[in-house]
Amino acid sequence: MYRTILVPSDGSPHANDAAHVGGLLAARFDARLILQHIALGKDAVPRALRDQAEAGELGELLLDAAERTARTAGAERIEAVTDRGDPGKRILERANRESVDLIVMGQRGHGLLQGLPVGSVTHKVVQAAPCRCATVRHPSAEGGRKVADLESLLVASDGSPHGIRAVELASDLAATTGARLSLLHVLLAEATLEELRHLVDFDQLTPATRETLEFDNTTHDSEEIEAEAYRSVVAGSAALEEIGKLIVERAKAVACERGAKQVASVIRDGDPAERILQGAEAQKSGAIVLGSRGLGMLKSLVLGSVSKKVDRLAHCTTIAVT
Repeated sequence: MYRTILVPSDGSPHANDAAHVGGLLAARFDARLILQHIALGKDAVPRALRDQAEAGELGELLLDAAERTARTAGAERIEAVTDRGDPGKRILERANRESVDLIVMGQRGHGLLQGLPVGSVTHKVVQAAPCRCATVRHPSAEGGRKVADLESLLVASDGSPHGIRAVELASDLAATTGARLSLLHVLLAEATLEELRHLVDFDQLTPATRETLEFDNTTHDSEEIEAEAYRSVVAGSAALEEIGKLIVERAKAVACERGAKQVASVIRDGDPAERILQGAEAQKSGAIVLGSRGLGMLKSLVLGSVSKKVDRLAHCTTIAVT
């Protein structure tokens, strides 16, 4: 449950999508929604906006547009504020001062906010935020599906803490909009035995899978012993499928608890980014939701190859959750 949501806004398409997502979540929980503009100067905003207002009015213009977007999404308790200075620092200060539960921010921006996924602003906010964060990326493909037209969304779940948070946020969006929710699990072929051990309740596993996961190499000096044991998990793939089914079952329970009405699940093998993109296209998803950190091939999603590939090729909005 979110009581206070913060959405930094600079007028970029990514920030506008963030305002819509923040508005949907605020509507879901009757949360207080704070729209924050950080004054960057006239040269840091789009020419189309510069032509409409003097530098002193730009912040108000951008906040008005963000408020219209949030209200269209259903938010009612909206506050607009303008801060000046270093964007990352001001976002964190505002989040702490207002006891924010969730920060929703665009992954790209104008001026000082450009390059957010690998830039200092997002890194600073995500690493130091006192609450959860969701970074939103506008579709990079021309004519892509927009989060404002959300009828179906896909969430990639790997059972990690961030993956579970992604399921929670996606479920909240589905509950608010009535969108169909597709839970996708890609078999964790790159996860280590140690990672797999922490994902599931051993009592729910078959004896064969428990025996494999309980393998102890502490008495051996060679890492090849651990690798050989792990290969035995992957070889028949039955163990990974068993673990995947448990992860999906837990994700489905979370989705239903949070009010999602139309929930489907699918388990796939192969390259995670490709399977995520294929799943989103098959479902005509208006958004893809992923954990910002995960297991195996989903590690370091914000900076990693999976997220970059999904961001670059997705025909819909992408949301990474911490």
